[in-house]
Amino acid sequence: MFRHLSDRALLTRETNTRDPSLPGTQQPPPPAPAPASAPSPLARQVARTVGRTNPALVGLQNMRSRLTPSQAAIVTTIERFYEDNATPKRNLDLDFIAREEFWINLTDEHERTLERRASFLLNSDSMYTMDALICNIVPDAGPNGHSVTTIAVNAVACSVKSQTEHVKEVALQEAQRGERICPMTLQQLSFQNMLYRNEHLLKQAVQACRMPVAQRERALNPLLVELAASYFEHSRDAPGAPKSVPQKVIVSMHDSGQSDFDINPSGETTARLVIDSNGIDDLCNAPLQAANTCEDYRTIFRAHLLEGFQEHSPEKKRAALYLQLLWVELGAVHEMLGLHSLDKPNHGAEAQRAAARTHEEISYPGSHSFGDQISAENGMEAQRHVVTQAMEALPTIDAAFQQRFGTSMITDSRIHAWTQSPAYSVDLRMLRQPGSRLLLQAIPITGSAMLNIPIFRTLT
Repeated sequence: MFRHLSDRALLTRETNTRDPSLPGTQQPPPPAPAPASAPSPLARQVARTVGRTNPALVGLQNMRSRLTPSQAAIVTTIERFYEDNATPKRNLDLDFIAREEFWINLTDEHERTLERRASFLLNSDSMYTMDALICNIVPDAGPNGHSVTTIAVNAVACSVKSQTEHVKEVALQEAQRGERICPMTLQQLSFQNMLYRNEHLLKQAVQACRMPVAQRERALNPLLVELAASYFEHSRDAPGAPKSVPQKVIVSMHDSGQSDFDINPSGETTARLVIDSNGIDDLCNAPLQAANTCEDYRTIFRAHLLEGFQEHSPEKKRAALYLQLLWVELGAVHEMLGLHSLDKPNHGAEAQRAAARTHEEISYPGSHSFGDQISAENGMEAQRHVVTQAMEALPTIDAAFQQRFGTSMITDSRIHAWTQSPAYSVDLRMLRQPGSRLLLQAIPITGSAMLNIPIFRTLT
């Protein structure tokens, strides 16, 4: 069912082994203390999650003497992940051992990968084992379906949950310190204040969403333009933000193009926001689909945008979805405007540094030699996608398990809720694509902020 990643051609990982004779393997100095900053808006969410403790792993550790060699290797792999995850590490520090000729012929691509702060490679070995585990679920099943294999599946899933929390938190903290471009959609208090100042526009948007489609979108367009202009005006104080904001905003709907901006010869900036509104009524006029029944990522993504609004009336769901799509596009254009600061010294040194760090993340291609390749090339699937394929299939596999044995394979209720939610596919995408980690994790922040506005506190 799933293809194995068979060609970590130049490297193998050895457990708790490092050859000090290899160049560049010295431990990095301890990181400087982070400057004091406001608590992360995701701090409560992180505190509630289960990924930092792993009951299934504890269960496996307690039966280690009864495990097969392959099961014991999975335990060691997950243990190493938690050890590596405890302190910031570069990919170079993850116990990679290579043949001598590899180090002699080290390329710029290899060096770029080795020097990066570890994220995907922290736990790629654990995710890689999920393929074989899934194949053994039925052969190993006991009377109620559960076995050492399903315990191992739970242990891997829990470690991946921890990894998603880790990579999101690192990216968010960098942005909030001004080290990366930080769209205002990631700044909960600033964004919330902007919404309160525009509460009248949100009420009008809900009213517009009671109208037929053509009339509705004519009424919505000037409201979305005004909200976007207010967003940009309030975003001037964002960490690492460029000094100038668009003087003009154009919103178009029913398109599936990409939002962008342009600057005319006189220096005036126009933001062009594209809202893909096709299919909004079909989605909002019926109960939202379960994530594991969504036919494509676009549907899952929209369901994720509507988390928290599932029980609202169709018109309020429609308004919430138009607005959430607007915030996504505004965050993307905000990031583009910040990247424009990369070669514009007049925007300030802070904006240039944030742009450079952001550019590094969105342009990083990964390394084929490390099993870290992000994009497909030469007709081959992207390695990161291959590694996460079995994880992507987990909700479907669990549904089949439930149908056969009458109970979920995922024994922790919070991990089960995560794998059944639209956020699950979005989190896996963030693992694969480092450039998306900031913009995607803004979605629950903007959704939560809207739910605090009186017009969305009531369901109808």
